[in-house]
Amino acid sequence: MPSKTEMYDCSVVVCSYRPVWEKLRLTLKSILMQEQCDYQIVVTDDGSTNNLFDKIEEFFSSYGFTDYKLVASHKNRGTVQNVLQGVNVCSGEFVKLLSPGDFLHTARALREWTEFMRTHVDCVISCCEAIYYHIKDGKVICTRENSHPQRRALSVSQYLICDDIALGAAIMVRRDAWLEYLEMIADKIVYAEDNSYRIMIYRGNKMIYNPQSFVLYEYGTGISTSGNDVWAERLRKDWQMADQIMLSLEPCDEARHVRVPEYLRLSFQKGSLVCWRRWMRYPARFYYGILHRFFPKKTPVSIDESFVTELLR
Repeated sequence: MPSKTEMYDCSVVVCSYRPVWEKLRLTLKSILMQEQCDYQIVVTDDGSTNNLFDKIEEFFSSYGFTDYKLVASHKNRGTVQNVLQGVNVCSGEFVKLLSPGDFLHTARALREWTEFMRTHVDCVISCCEAIYYHIKDGKVICTRENSHPQRRALSVSQYLICDDIALGAAIMVRRDAWLEYLEMIADKIVYAEDNSYRIMIYRGNKMIYNPQSFVLYEYGTGISTSGNDVWAERLRKDWQMADQIMLSLEPCDEARHVRVPEYLRLSFQKGSLVCWRRWMRYPARFYYGILHRFFPKKTPVSIDESFVTELLR
């Protein structure tokens, strides 16, 4: 267990459910390879029959690493509750979420990312570039996919009206600010914890884009990229619930200025004219739609070869 009580630079929260040990091991190793950053690892499990905590403790012991916590639910409660129980025991100024199979990229990722957030004192949330990959024959294969977000401005209009949102795996957030919103959604949203960022932006918390590629994201296996219709419907319901939560709150001045509440109310209306009304009243959606369709920004594919080679060793 952790050997100190003061605040860490960053808590890395690894959220697991029925984890595959090799994926989990590599995720943990990518954290242990971080340099010049005072970090803590929290592994939070959502009621797995075998949470692999014995293997995790043995793995950390082999590195002489003690700054960690392991927390587990007695039953499966969903991603949001799992994230919340992990963040509740964090002692870091910032929090970085990872899932088994997603890795930090470069040995100074945590150091440079936390420095970036401290430099941008008005930044509550930041998103970086992610490298989309899969492993084939023991090698990391990178693919060019559409980047999330597409544009770097990250304005309220872009995020909440144009739905140009950041990849959840590529986000770092200030713990104290985030905890309030996780608690707000914990009994309402089940799986899509990144809806908390939408609500935070609606309330005036600032997100800033970081152009560095700090994350290797396993593409095609997670909830949001698996192509599973059942999961797509569950995420749609979580999205709509986040819209309802926002409508129950006072928007920030920018959200009010660009008429986000009116836009959210339109999303609950039905009929053939609703889509047309959204395009007419919010032309930014049309502009972004054209850019995304014909001029999409793609994810990077250049990796730190020495770091990845050492990771897979």
